Amino acid sequence: MRLFVLSVAATMLLAGAAHAAGPAEKTALACIAKVEQEGVSGLKCFGTVYADCMKSANADDAACGARELSFWQSEHDKAWKDAKPGIDGYAEMRPAQMAAEKEFNDYRQKACAIADKVDPGTMPGRSALCRAEITAQRALMLRKIVYSLGEH
Repeated sequence: MRLFVLSVAATMLLAGAAHAAGPAEKTALACIAKVEQEGVSGLKCFGTVYADCMKSANADDAACGARELSFWQSEHDKAWKDAKPGIDGYAEMRPAQMAAEKEFNDYRQKACAIADKVDPGTMPGRSALCRAEITAQRALMLRKIVYSLGEH
């Protein structure tokens, strides 16, 4: 089983490398693989891309939030693509999972809309970073689903 976990982590890490535009994204992927191997949530790695982006001169927190969102959206899309065949194999699960995915997208948009209306200093990364955090949570849950479905 441990070999399977390492295999899934390595596969996702390599697949994710295709969208890894820079060192921060590669660092985030390595962090996720490491903490998941240790049995810790990959959420520990959230903000890696944003923090790296904010180090540059004249960094824009909204643009850096968008970069973090892009990273996690790509991770989500990959995990959903990997989970879907397994979900489709369980007729009783499929409607609920399809609904959950739609509701996730709706929730993410609604929950984070306020972030662009508040004082920027109180909501770093604005709505993009808010959406990134919710997307990270969903992406990591989908990774667990992929792993769980692979066990059967």
